[in-house]
Amino acid sequence: MDPLPIIALGLAAGRGERVRPLTLKGTNYLRSKAVIRFMGRRIIHWQLNWLGEQGVHNALIVAKGMENRYQVKSNVGYQYRGISVYYSPPSLDHLDTGSGDATLRNVAYFGLDQPVLVFPVDSLFDLDLRGLYDLYQSTGADAVVVTAQTTADHILGRYGVVLSDDSQRITAFKEKPGVDELMSLAATASWEETKPVPFWMNAGVYLMRPEVVQDLNNSDALQLMRRDRLDFGKDLLPWMVKEHFKVYAYPAHDVGDLGNIPDFLATMQRVLQGQMALDWPEHPIGLPFSNRAQPRVHPTAVVENSYLGINVQVGPHAKIRNATLADDVIVEPYAEVFQSHVDEGCYIESYARVHQSLLGVMVKVLSSADRPTSITEYSGLGDEVTIEPGTRLEGAIIHPRTHVYGDKVVEFG
Repeated sequence: MDPLPIIALGLAAGRGERVRPLTLKGTNYLRSKAVIRFMGRRIIHWQLNWLGEQGVHNALIVAKGMENRYQVKSNVGYQYRGISVYYSPPSLDHLDTGSGDATLRNVAYFGLDQPVLVFPVDSLFDLDLRGLYDLYQSTGADAVVVTAQTTADHILGRYGVVLSDDSQRITAFKEKPGVDELMSLAATASWEETKPVPFWMNAGVYLMRPEVVQDLNNSDALQLMRRDRLDFGKDLLPWMVKEHFKVYAYPAHDVGDLGNIPDFLATMQRVLQGQMALDWPEHPIGLPFSNRAQPRVHPTAVVENSYLGINVQVGPHAKIRNATLADDVIVEPYAEVFQSHVDEGCYIESYARVHQSLLGVMVKVLSSADRPTSITEYSGLGDEVTIEPGTRLEGAIIHPRTHVYGDKVVEFG
């Protein structure tokens, strides 16, 4: 594919509050959102692969803090599948007052002179970058905002709404509108009537003209704003529209938010069902060991619409539906895993039920026929958690390296 003359800039500065406990390596030690695993591959690897396949050759990771910077660096390095990867300097960390501010500072620091594609490290995108670039060129846009269509009930209090005219030029931003504002925008009389109404949300991906970024860096008005906060969605983009910059919208086919457990699992479902286009992780299996490394599923087990990693074992009469089992997962007889993401090295004992939940690395779910364990309703279990037989978890968040005995939680990390 021909090179695409843009520079990707990944924002990896957050603390991953929404998707805890997956962003916790220990009770007080953070894991970068970028290195969380999704269906057998770290999120940053999915993203860099997506960028490289569309012709992007250079990426800058804007990190903040030791966990974000060095965890990404240790998992990616300075080259990844033909992409040269650079990292923001630690000297800018203390100056950062938001995503917009961090972008402006790093573009100036590195003297970037190509269009800058800003993207968050906790989402995946089914997005045509060449089409995005063509719109940027044909309109002479100062910035292009990637949008995704969703419903009012999904947007409520979580995502920003983008309003645009017939030419796709953006006329206004509504940052995380509430019920009353969504009803007003939809011109409806009740919230029940408003819930299914489609809106375009801000997907957090922006293509910025480098000369405009330089002008923004020199703006006296922005200098005052960025002293306290300069966030893209809340501050910078609404200000640019108000000041009559040419800001356009470009629709993505789909955007998968991985920043919280329900959306993480919903994105996984869309990928499994073929509704969101992502390439599948490659299995680095050598020929001499191929028979041993392939998943082993007992003939009486049921596996439907699921992804199984290397060395996965599924025992007799177990049921796996709409789920991801990463490498080295063991599911014992009569256990059920439905609509869940189970990370590497987990052990799920017989008769356990794991429904709509997310398990970190090396979780042990102990269970038996007379004391079955149940984990449901968007529960999230951190790395190396042990669950004793008979435990029932509904919407629970369990921190890494803890031991759960029924209603009793013991931290040993």
